[in-house]
Amino acid sequence: MKNIDFLCAECGNEIAKEVKEESVIQKCLGVLEENGIYAFVVYSDSKDEKTRKILKKTEKFLKENNFIQENLKEESIYVNLGKLLLIKEIIQKALIYARYHAKASGD
Repeated sequence: MKNIDFLCAECGNEIAKEVKEESVIQKCLGVLEENGIYAFVVYSDSKDEKTRKILKKTEKFLKENNFIQENLKEESIYVNLGKLLLIKEIIQKALIYARYHAKASGD
């Protein structure tokens, strides 16, 4: 059985190492919390390279751990409420950890 919290912490650390700016991570987290996964995907994909890195790292993490099979734009999770809420919570947790890692690094 996987420890999802630990996996989220690892993903968050990878995101923080790539992005390094707490404010960028916080904006993505805010969009996710307020408007959901699809808004997070659209926002992250339409902004600068740093937000696209967040999206890419998040999708890679979800695929590697078999939470999704496709990318988040085309994923069938949008018809399964239970899976949708689980994935939203996982992304949220990873971004929260990323924010703390970025803040702790002080870059």
